[in-house]
Order: sequence, then C-alpha cells, then structure tokens
Amino acid sequence: MKNKIVNKIKSRKGETYIEVLFAVLVIAFATLIVAVLYSTAFNLNVSAREKDDAFYTALQQVERLDPNIKVKEETNPDNPDTQVTITGDGGASNTVNVDAYESGGITAYRAQNSTGG
Repeated sequence: MKNKIVNKIKSRKGETYIEVLFAVLVIAFATLIVAVLYSTAFNLNVSAREKDDAFYTALQQVERLDPNIKVKEETNPDNPDTQVTITGDGGASNTVNVDAYESGGITAYRAQNSTGG
C-alpha cells in the first residue's frame, strides 16, 4: 500500500486533458446553477417586496379613510351580521358580510365565509 502511494507521487503521469476538461465543465455547471438560484431568489424577493408595498399602501389608505375610498358599515338590529361596503374612485363597490370586533375605539372586521359565517 505504501509503495503504491510512493510510486504515484514519483510518477510523471498527470491528469489527461479529458479529465481536466470534465472537471472544468462540472465546476462551470455548478457555478451556473448557483447563479440561476441566486437570480431566481432575487426576483422573488423583488416581487414580494412590491406586493408588500402595494398591500401596506392600500392598508394605509383604508386606515386613513382616504377620500378616494369610502367605507360604509351597515348594522341591522334584526340581523346580527354586519355588512361593509367599499366604494372606489370609479363608483365600483363591493359589499361583504363581516363579523365586527370592537375594542378601545378600534373596530376590526373579519369576512364571513360563504358557508354562512
């Protein structure tokens, strides 16, 4: 065993061009994979950041009750369900049945699901 190692060290034989080419190709392919993963992660982060910004902008508009967005709450004493109507700039509106929770002067709403709340 020791003789094989010594002979290998003293040997003048090196790696063939094919082996070197294959090693370079493997390293290049691995580098390409890492670059593609990095690029994909970067694009996903940019997309998530844009969606977060849009969400928080809309949330701030609703919380400030921006004059362009009108929220009207209707509570019927005969029906415990509360309806919230949101009207946008173009006059389009959407009415949603909600459960309302109030605490400390702040009202929070949770949309009721379509199976009856």
